[in-house]
Amino acid sequence: LQLQAGIRADYREIDSKEMRVEDHHEDGEEEEKIINALKKSYNGLTFSSGAVYKMKKIKLRANISSGFRAPNTSELLSDGVHHGTNRYIKGSANLTNENATQIDFSLDYQDEHFSFSINPFYNVIQNYIFLSPTSTEIDSSPVFEYLQSNAFLYGGELGFHYHPHKIHWLHIESNLSSVFAEDRNGNSLP
Repeated sequence: LQLQAGIRADYREIDSKEMRVEDHHEDGEEEEKIINALKKSYNGLTFSSGAVYKMKKIKLRANISSGFRAPNTSELLSDGVHHGTNRYIKGSANLTNENATQIDFSLDYQDEHFSFSINPFYNVIQNYIFLSPTSTEIDSSPVFEYLQSNAFLYGGELGFHYHPHKIHWLHIESNLSSVFAEDRNGNSLP
């Protein structure tokens, strides 16, 4: 039996100054846009712990861990057309940390000619940040905005590998991975 655990502290700070930019519209008009100053700090405490139990041909593993992600400056301050995507993107200075907790398990079987593994997981993310369409347009560009919602990601991986003893050159293997992502109301995440 092997046990392991860890803990981590993170701190992020964003300090941006007010900025004035010229905004050019399709009709030739120009306007001065002000991007407000922003000073925010984000911190998070994360952990992980796990256990592995090995038998002759079987290995069982269980883990629980947490995660932290601070919003980035694009998510906080965007307000304009992103020319690489032809979208008008609006950020939100009110976004908070994403915090996640995941549990996962795995079962691995391995002998001389055959191996098999299965690994299900379930992940809960509080304040998941995502880009969502608004059904409006600015200067013929669809408007998207950054929003937050609690989210659930779950799924797993399954795989096998077969190598017959008498035919050394033959390997038969396959893997399947699947992830389902939903918000707190059961709607698919964008």
